Amino acid sequence: MTDVLVIATAVALPVPADNSVDAADALKVVATVDTGTSVSVSATNATIVSTLNVANTGGAADTIRIAVRPAGATLANQHYIAYGVQVPSGSLLAITSGITLANTDVITVYSTTGTSSFSAFGSEGN
Repeated sequence: MTDVLVIATAVALPVPADNSVDAADALKVVATVDTGTSVSVSATNATIVSTLNVANTGGAADTIRIAVRPAGATLANQHYIAYGVQVPSGSLLAITSGITLANTDVITVYSTTGTSSFSAFGSEGN
C-alpha cells in the first residue's frame, strides 16, 4: 500500500497500487480515481453517511459506480447503490440516502474516465 494520511479535515489521496484506502474516517476522505480504477474506503466507527457527492471535473461525461459492502464482503451486484450512472462534464451528482455503516463496512467507488471525485458526508458514531 502507498502512503495513507489521517487528519481531522478532508483529505485527497492518490489511488494506491492495491486500490484500497484504509483511512480512520471514511467521512473525511475524497478519492480521485484514475481511469477504470476503484477505491475502497472504510470507517473505524459506526457511521451514518447522509450524502455522497460525485463531481465530474473532466471535459466529457463520466460513468460511475458506488457500492456498499457489508463487513468488507467481496464486491457483488447486490452491493451497488449506483451502477452505470452518467455524470455530465462539470456536474455534481448528490446521493442523499442516510447509509448506516458498521466499522467493517466498505464504500467502493469507480470512475470510467478518472475525472470524477467522490466525497462522503455524515456523522460518526461511537
